[in-house]
Formats: sequence, structure tokens, C-alpha cells
Amino acid sequence: MLNKKQASKVSPLVANKEAWDSLEEYLREQIQMTLRALVAAQSELEVFRLQGRITSLEQIKGLKADYDAAVRTKE
Repeated sequence: MLNKKQASKVSPLVANKEAWDSLEEYLREQIQMTLRALVAAQSELEVFRLQGRITSLEQIKGLKADYDAAVRTKE
């Protein structure tokens, strides 16, 4: 969850619909590619690395929802 100060830093990105939509599409593609790599992973270390990548991509993908929640929060 973002606080108001953090939300103001990401505001230019998430408030720009065209930029956000493009980023979101890119993130979806990266998640799909990483899931395919995860299925074919040969080692436990590779599985852990790919799981971490998916987690990071999902966190970025959820940035707009976190931003919206921070903006609605009263401080």
C-alpha cells in the first residue's frame, strides 16, 4: 500500500491512461512469458527466480490500485 507521498510520485504514470494501458499490456505479456519459462524450468533455483519475477511484475501491475487506494485514504 502506498502512502500519499509515494502516490504523488507515481501519479504522472498512473494518471496518464495511455501510458498506463501500455505498461499494463507489457506487464501482462511479461507475466505470460515468465509463466511459460516457469513451466519449463530445470532447476529449483530457476523456479524460485521466476516466481520472484512474477511477484515483482504483479506488484507493478497492482500499482494503480494501490495509488487509487492511497488517494482515497484520509490522513
